[in-house]
Amino acid sequence: MIRVRLLRTDDDARLDAFAASESTSTIFHGSAWRRAVERSFPFESRSLIAEETDAAGATRVVGTLPLFRVKNPFVSPAFVSLPFAVYGGAAGSPDARAALVRESCDAADREGARILELRNRFVPADGFDVRGGYVTFVKDLPEDPARCLESLPRKARAAVRKGMGSELEAIETRDELRDFYHLFAVNKRHLGSPPYPIRLFRNLMAEFGDRAFLLMVRHQGKFVAGVLTFTFRDQIVPYYSGGLPEYEKLQINNFMYLRLMEWGSAHGFKQFDFGRSREGTGSYHFKMHQGFDPTPLPYQIISRNHAAVPDLSPSNPRFSLPMAVWRRLPLPITKLVGPFLVRYFT
Repeated sequence: MIRVRLLRTDDDARLDAFAASESTSTIFHGSAWRRAVERSFPFESRSLIAEETDAAGATRVVGTLPLFRVKNPFVSPAFVSLPFAVYGGAAGSPDARAALVRESCDAADREGARILELRNRFVPADGFDVRGGYVTFVKDLPEDPARCLESLPRKARAAVRKGMGSELEAIETRDELRDFYHLFAVNKRHLGSPPYPIRLFRNLMAEFGDRAFLLMVRHQGKFVAGVLTFTFRDQIVPYYSGGLPEYEKLQINNFMYLRLMEWGSAHGFKQFDFGRSREGTGSYHFKMHQGFDPTPLPYQIISRNHAAVPDLSPSNPRFSLPMAVWRRLPLPITKLVGPFLVRYFT
């Protein structure tokens, strides 16, 4: 019999062992992401764990659903799996996933949550509509790092070669977080979005330990691009990135991601998870041009008590004017104000 209950901190070792072995789990189903979010934002974890007891009385973990209670002016409150993550939802056996989703709905109702959002990577919950618009990109890495360049499409190879001839160099580090954060904030302002607080990156790197690092790109001694990258099982997962727009003509992003693919291949990783994009966006087309094929993400937003589901996507026309204003703000202002606003766009 499967029993679902709230996750406790003393479950973390068992949870991480389960997430590392369960095919429907992702990097976000372990304990590190949850703890980093708890340390960085005023959100309350409602994460769930499913257990099964055998005839001999031994209990084992058979599922988990990372979940947070989030308050914001648009939906107050909401249950989200998972804040600031591109994957979430229930992981585990089919029976465990069904039990976890039922309990998450019941918990949302008990606490008066209007919305339950499940950012499923693999298997959507039965009985709820799937919300389209997001895709993910995952590609196998060559065993030989020297073959990463030839694995790219012709135009991407040409762009990388231009970067190679532009005095760019890539370094792996954990010590340049402030320089990375500057690049990240520049990129977010360019997109018209508020940046996350630097404490989120500090906490993520602390929680993930040697499973997180920065790949930074320098040009003539100046950092011009960077990506915060995680590893999970046999995958390398670039997640947060930034760069200086005035250096894009040097193909800094094409160069950076090739070097990251080579790093992954050299360290024995099998797949490169390029993460989520909205269909039709610039990042969507960039990843397509890198030779990645899109896979739809079966996200579900479950309305409780007939609540209206808000559209918080940057493609919402209501955000066009605020985004245009944000792009014109001085960078120090965006770094100061942005971390207070971003909690409302999880």
